[in-house]
Amino acid sequence: MATADVDGPSTENLSPEQQRLIALYKSGAQDQALPSSSTVQQQAEGRQLSAAELSEVYRRNRQGLEDCYNRALKRDDTLKSFKIEVELLLGASGVVKGIKLDAGEPTLTDCLKRAIRRWVFQPLGAETSISFPLVFAGS
Repeated sequence: MATADVDGPSTENLSPEQQRLIALYKSGAQDQALPSSSTVQQQAEGRQLSAAELSEVYRRNRQGLEDCYNRALKRDDTLKSFKIEVELLLGASGVVKGIKLDAGEPTLTDCLKRAIRRWVFQPLGAETSISFPLVFAGS
């Protein structure tokens, strides 16, 4: 997720996936930025959730994630760029039933969890677990 200045920090120490995401933000191709089909992992018995569906839910709720990140960045400038792995348990109805974040500053992860908990997907027919990365970059 990009904030005001994605041209700021050097990207040479980032993974290829992080560099790809930042390049997409710089080019304005935000609809392709998160996630790609290669970054979404899913376990389900019901309907499969596509990367496009996840990206659409992300786009609708992006501002809440950016607000969390920007507040955390003001408190801790070491968060200028980082990646966090998100694992969601979605109910058959498409509501978020569980959230697991792999690491991060506690205040930021708590805020991200509150924001992600409000996400709603199209009904899936069965509980589904998905995981995907969120990449943050700021000035």
